[in-house]
Amino acid sequence: MRINFALEAWCAFSPNWLQHNAVELLDRDTATDVKFLPAIKRRRLSSLSRLSLRLAYTISPEYQGNCVFGSQHGELMTTQGLLQSIVDEQVVSPAGFSASVHNTAVGLHSINNQNTAACTSIAAGLDSIAMCFVEAYALLQREEVSKVLVVFADDKVPNELADFVAINQLHGFAAMVRLDNDSNRTFLKRVQLEQIEKKVELIDKDPIDPLIGCLLEGHPVCSTMGEINNWKWQFNVK
Repeated sequence: MRINFALEAWCAFSPNWLQHNAVELLDRDTATDVKFLPAIKRRRLSSLSRLSLRLAYTISPEYQGNCVFGSQHGELMTTQGLLQSIVDEQVVSPAGFSASVHNTAVGLHSINNQNTAACTSIAAGLDSIAMCFVEAYALLQREEVSKVLVVFADDKVPNELADFVAINQLHGFAAMVRLDNDSNRTFLKRVQLEQIEKKVELIDKDPIDPLIGCLLEGHPVCSTMGEINNWKWQFNVK
């Protein structure tokens, strides 16, 4: 599978890039700052939801249109807290339950922006970030859709599950995506995403850091890991 699309804008948060001062990178304080929401709406947000909403807000504060939110692990920290409440025979919070589902962030984004367009929540293991862009590409094939907001984020998992994940940290990436079919339009980056055979196991299993490296340092090609195959990203493809 090979798809071509264009990035109109992007931003990211990664603890591994905090030493860089690029405007596209959120610092540790900004990454979970959601003061743009009323206090009553931000009070119970998890770190994952805060980061997802901040990334979306950074790309387009009042976005109206199709969007794709993705996460490999979703709201595991919130879910673990609810399960612990049951074990401790405590009352389970209805608000906590509603915030424990995988599509929490995309639902909150739709409500906060009063966005009635179709949105998708993606969970595809190690393929999650790549599949977010595949889903966005599929949405863009519809004539009435001109751009799609893509947001991918993950948080630390509960300590009991830490040994089962490759990357265990709060990080995220977001972009505004269009089809690469307008020769008269100047895009930030033209991208080709291709699924390739996993001949060797990648040393860097982080799905976000390679993309940041290509976008900030001008590397033309990078790879991210998938469950069965890997993903090859080529930038500024003619």
